[in-house]
Amino acid sequence: MSERLNKILEQYKDTIVAQLKSRIISDDKVATGDLEKSITGIVEGTSISIFASEYWYVVNYGRKPGKKMPPIRPIMEWMKARGIETYKKNKKKGNRTVAWVIAKKIGDEGIQGTNFFWETINSIVPSITKDIEQSYLKDINDQLNGNKKT
Repeated sequence: MSERLNKILEQYKDTIVAQLKSRIISDDKVATGDLEKSITGIVEGTSISIFASEYWYVVNYGRKPGKKMPPIRPIMEWMKARGIETYKKNKKKGNRTVAWVIAKKIGDEGIQGTNFFWETINSIVPSITKDIEQSYLKDINDQLNGNKKT
């Protein structure tokens, strides 16, 4: 792989990661910040790989109704991060009850996804395609002209 292409891929990796994080923030999907912090990327050969916490999938695609309830513990963590607390005598039991009700509703009715991942990727595809094409053309031109710089 040419240095030119590697530089382009590294730049776009950084752009993709930054835009995904920005999109999560603008979609108001930051509670604990774990998903945003988990988004990273690496360039492997001629590919860019993006990594994130496994629940990116639910944030992106949503969850269909009629499915099993999601686990209660992450909902309790989300409630705490969002400042949602019950004010009963037994606060922990009250919060667990509210988390169970939220989980039951998600299981019954589902939740809408944001499509943040694919909308971000699709917005970048035209520019990365053009830049990679230009990189290959410059590499070919360099080789035809006897330049060693690729």
